[in-house]
Amino acid sequence: MKTYYEWTLEELDEHEDIVDVNFWDTLDQCKSQLTELGSSLRLGVNKRVYDEYGEWGELVDRAYAYVDPATMALAATFEEDGCKVPKRFHTELTRYINA
Repeated sequence: MKTYYEWTLEELDEHEDIVDVNFWDTLDQCKSQLTELGSSLRLGVNKRVYDEYGEWGELVDRAYAYVDPATMALAATFEEDGCKVPKRFHTELTRYINA
């Protein structure tokens, strides 16, 4: 299995349904789109797991962990599978907030 992690920024409507989503390798790449979390934007980490066939293979699992807009803390685990979010994402978020 091949696992790929990336930041995700979701635009939400008034019902909190996703109307647009973008993905980046680093927070620096999406900082121009980070305005006010908690209103119509939701920041998180996306984890995708692929089987090992072909260049990417077939997507076999996907999970998300989100930043709490009230505390600006990234969830410790992914919602769907309970696996821990890699420490590098917590470190990157802390560095971004303190910049």
